[in-house]
Amino acid sequence: MKQPSLFLSHGAPDVLLSNDPVLELFAHLGKVRVTPAAIVIVSAHWIAEPVEVSVIDEYDTIYDFSGFLGELYDIKYPAKGDKALAQQILKLLNSKGISCKENTSRGLDHGAWIPLKAIYPKADIPVVAASLPNTLEACAVLGVALQELRQKNILIIGSGGSVHNLSAVNRSNRTDAWALSFSHWLNRVVATGDIKLLLDSANYPSEFAHAHPSVEHLAPLFVALAAGGGQEGGLIYDGYMYGNIGMACYQFG
Repeated sequence: MKQPSLFLSHGAPDVLLSNDPVLELFAHLGKVRVTPAAIVIVSAHWIAEPVEVSVIDEYDTIYDFSGFLGELYDIKYPAKGDKALAQQILKLLNSKGISCKENTSRGLDHGAWIPLKAIYPKADIPVVAASLPNTLEACAVLGVALQELRQKNILIIGSGGSVHNLSAVNRSNRTDAWALSFSHWLNRVVATGDIKLLLDSANYPSEFAHAHPSVEHLAPLFVALAAGGGQEGGLIYDGYMYGNIGMACYQFG
């Protein structure tokens, strides 16, 4: 069974306590997809180079945020790891010339466990987390390397945000024109499935820097799109949280 690669916008940590419609998408994905043998996930909240791959039995839940309702800190996601798969991934990355190493202690940050909790609430699918490299080009190279895992019923997930500028959030849920314009551009590029277009900064719109003052939340998209192997990206959800937090989600394959 061949699995797709997905880019999921995970939103603010309190999305799990909300009625945001993205949760309907996540729940739907868990019900209609053929259950993967394992999940490989890269999160905007873990950047390390050389690439680190989790070789672990069971993950702790990391609460890498503050200022939210106490019940959010009571949520656990005790996902199991897959040490054998992690070692296969390390060998695969080495064979592709990607510098990498084991990580035997890190838990799942909220960029990983929040969407996983919403899609697979029972935490019954093995997970291997990998860190994001420091550049968008290297993220694309990582995605290309991970592509072949999809043929082995392994789901690839990049978790970030389609628009991520925390200084522009608002409680009135007013989405500004610059965010909408950037999202329209991103949707058009992703639809091609062409990683070269996404990497070509000469074609970036003027709104890019405002939509992503730093690029870590967009970086997982480069992994997911490259892991799609040139297949067109399908927009499976589009919306915003707190006005300007882009929640677009894409599927490749």
